[in-house]
Amino acid sequence: MKKIKILYWSDFICPYCYIAEQRMKNVMKELNIYNKFEFKLLSFELDPEAPKQRKLNIVENFAKKYYMSIEEAQETIDHINQLGKAEGIDFKYDSCKGGNTFNAHRLAKFVESKGNYENTEKIIHLLYDAYFTQNLLISDEKVLVELGMKVGCSKEELEKLLSGDEMILVMK
Repeated sequence: MKKIKILYWSDFICPYCYIAEQRMKNVMKELNIYNKFEFKLLSFELDPEAPKQRKLNIVENFAKKYYMSIEEAQETIDHINQLGKAEGIDFKYDSCKGGNTFNAHRLAKFVESKGNYENTEKIIHLLYDAYFTQNLLISDEKVLVELGMKVGCSKEELEKLLSGDEMILVMK
């Protein structure tokens, strides 16, 4: 049986992207239709100009970006954490380490280029989990190499990917 393909835009640091994806998959599983679909992430960078690591913490950055007080930003982030937890995600948005996601997207596209759908889904989940639950800096090349190795990529090919320009055109 041919599967229905769902294309969706997402960034690995977007809480609403992760929550919506998880919510959609949870509903499909409840309806026992999940296996009728195939998902394809289309890379979207929320902030292509973001530094490798932000100097401000998530709450401070959120307050600055959305012209809120620290208290309002914390309330908003607490609400986002609750939305994530409602979908079964151990969401820890307030302690995330923000930064550039370009190489994280390159890693996901590299894994996808190998043609193993399960590994592609796994690396996407690992990247979201690394950011929102483990609070790892997903712009850190060491973190990306470790995640890539969990889906069968070799350390050497991952280091080559991240030090070169492979998958850059896929991202542009």
